[in-house]
Amino acid sequence: MPPDPTLSVRRRLGPEAQAELELAQAVERARHARRWAYFSTLLAFLAAAGAAVAIVSLLAEEERPTPAVSRGEMQQVRAPASHALGGSFPLRSAVMTKGGAL
Repeated sequence: MPPDPTLSVRRRLGPEAQAELELAQAVERARHARRWAYFSTLLAFLAAAGAAVAIVSLLAEEERPTPAVSRGEMQQVRAPASHALGGSFPLRSAVMTKGGAL
């Protein structure tokens, strides 16, 4: 294992320079820790916002009224209307079909 290059630098430094180097290293570690703290705070905020959106969507889903007319009843109404208009209109438009194509 190669020797640590910072050890040889510390041996050559005087006591004041060594204290200054240790202070600079401590400041850098504090900056690094602060960046991680900011990052974790941002992640916590995003998680809380996502949870709030999920709760609101679930509550909105519970409050959504049931449709007054069933799909079967709608088809019963559409069929006579389609025949009355000459039968040239399909019961489902391209917008209503899965994938948007006929």
